[in-house]
Amino acid sequence: MLLFSSVHQFLSIKLQVITLLSVAAIVWFYASDQSLMTAVTLFVEIFIGFWIFQLLVTAIYLHSGRSQALLTRRALELREDALRVESRFGHAHYYWSGIDRAVSRPGYVAIYLNPYLAEIIPDRAFATPTARAEFLALAVARIEAARTWGRTA
Repeated sequence: MLLFSSVHQFLSIKLQVITLLSVAAIVWFYASDQSLMTAVTLFVEIFIGFWIFQLLVTAIYLHSGRSQALLTRRALELREDALRVESRFGHAHYYWSGIDRAVSRPGYVAIYLNPYLAEIIPDRAFATPTARAEFLALAVARIEAARTWGRTA
């Protein structure tokens, strides 16, 4: 979960813009009278520091015990009409036409139910890399088919 959250945050354009602008403002305030090399070095150090801090906060939050239902085992089934998700807390059907996208990331596959919520399937859930690729291809195909059907209906 930490890997997903970290990658998701790092790929967020809004979070990157806020971080870059904040770091630029700090560097401008503290190093405006320094050499360009000093300013660039300070910028890189503060930028990395921001991300380390962000990862620490995320790790603490995820492992604070408040996310028991979030971090539980799930069974996912790619049905013809919907993604079925089942856990010890319940089950849900997400129709393909309402699913945002399915993507491959290092270490996991994510099926985004909306732009901010995803079902995460770690690589260890798949017997082989081929099974992972087939699962992703089927999810992508079902999402695309639902979108195509929605446009022609």
